[in-house]
Amino acid sequence: MIALVDCVSFYANVERQFHAALENRPIIVLSNNDGNIVSLSPEARALGFKRGMAYHQCRNLIREHRVAVFSSNFALYQDLSDRIMTLLGDFAVVHDGVQQQERYSIDECFLDVSHVPVELLLDYAHHMQATILHATGLPVRIGIAPTKVLAKVAAEIAKREPARGDVVSLAGLPEQELDGILETMGVEDLWTIGKRRAQVLEAQEIFTAEILKYTLPGRARYLLGVIGERIVYELRGLSCIPLETASKPKQGILVSRSFGRPIQDQQELAEAIAHYAALAAVKLRRQESVASVLSLFISTNHFDTEGIPYANGASQHLPFATDFTPELIAVAHALLQQMYRPGIRYHRAGVYLAEIGPRHVIQPDLFGGYDFEQEARKAQLMAALDIITAFCGRDAVFFGAQGITRPWQSRATKRSAAYTTRWSDILIVSAR
Repeated sequence: MIALVDCVSFYANVERQFHAALENRPIIVLSNNDGNIVSLSPEARALGFKRGMAYHQCRNLIREHRVAVFSSNFALYQDLSDRIMTLLGDFAVVHDGVQQQERYSIDECFLDVSHVPVELLLDYAHHMQATILHATGLPVRIGIAPTKVLAKVAAEIAKREPARGDVVSLAGLPEQELDGILETMGVEDLWTIGKRRAQVLEAQEIFTAEILKYTLPGRARYLLGVIGERIVYELRGLSCIPLETASKPKQGILVSRSFGRPIQDQQELAEAIAHYAALAAVKLRRQESVASVLSLFISTNHFDTEGIPYANGASQHLPFATDFTPELIAVAHALLQQMYRPGIRYHRAGVYLAEIGPRHVIQPDLFGGYDFEQEARKAQLMAALDIITAFCGRDAVFFGAQGITRPWQSRATKRSAAYTTRWSDILIVSAR
C-alpha cells in the first residue's frame, strides 16, 4: 500500500509561514531572474494567475489585487522540504533496516504504508497531515492506493475535488467505483505519461485512464515501451514500479541561468560561465561522481527585437573523467573562446556535464599519462573547499575566475530572508 504525500502550493505556503500578514492574501513566487510564475496560492489561482505566466505581463493584475510577490528562495524551500521528509520517514514501514520512503521531488514523497490495516489508512493519513502541519505549518495532500500510479491518481482527485477532502484512499474501493474515477481522467494526466505519450495513445483512441487500464499489456508495451505495460498493470492494482529508497546519481548535471542584464563583454561572460561550471562541479562531487564530457551553450533573448539573435553550443571530451573545478572551468573557457561573437547581447548560458561515472572507478590511459599523486592532491584541495563551504556557506572560498562583484547575476529583488539557514535572519518573537 502506497501513500503519496504532496505539499499544497509548497513555495507559496512556505512564504506565508514567515509572513503572518499574508493569511488569505494571494501569493505568487517567481522563477530565477524574476521571469515567470512558478508557484501560486489558491487565492492567486482564483484571480486567474497561472504557472508559467510572465511576470511583466501581469503586473497590473498584481497591483489591482494586492498580490504578494516573492523571488524563489530555494535554500529556504529545500530546508523545509528536508524537515517534512524526515518527519514522514517515521510513518513508513521499515524493511531490512531501511525506511521505505522515496523522495520524489522537493514537495512530493512516496511512502510504503503496508503495515497499516486498510480500515485505519484514512486515520493514519490524517495523523500524518496533523504532524506535518503542527511541526512546519504547511498543509499536505495525501493519496493512498495499492500502486504508485494509483496513488498519484488519488492525490490528483484530492486536488481536483476539494469536497472529498485532502486525503483520498483508493484502497479496497470496488472495481466499478475505481473505474468511474479513472474514466474522468485523461491519459495525459497520468503519472509518467506526459503530453507526447498521450498523443501516441490518443491516436489509438485511448483517451482515458480507464481505457488504458483495460488495454492489452502487450499493446501498451508496443505503443509506449515497457513503461506503458507497467502503467497498465499499476492501474489494475498490481505494483510493478518499486519505491526508490536510495537516490540515484544523476547521469547529467545542468547549471543554466538567465543573466540579470544582457552581457556583451567577453570577460563578464567568462565569469558567469566559470561560476556555472563551479556550481556543476559541486553537484558532481556531492554525489561522488566524475564527468567525462562538458558542454556549453550561450544564447540571446529571443524576445529582444533590437539585438542580433544568436545561439550556439559545443562539447568537449575530457582527457580523464574529473570533478576538479579548475579543469572544468578551463574547458568551459576554451569552448567559450570558440563560440563568442562580439557585439551580441547575451541573455543566457549553461554548463552541462555528461558521461558521469563513480569517482572511485579510475580509468587511466595505456601510456601512463594519468598522474595518481597529482589527482590525489586535486581531490584533497576540492575536499577542503567543500568542507569550508559546508561550514561557512557558499562563496566563503571561491575561484577568482568566478568574478567578485558578479553584476550579471540573476535578479531576485523580492527574495525573502533565509529564516531557517542563516543566524542573522532567524525571526525574533518579542512579547509586548
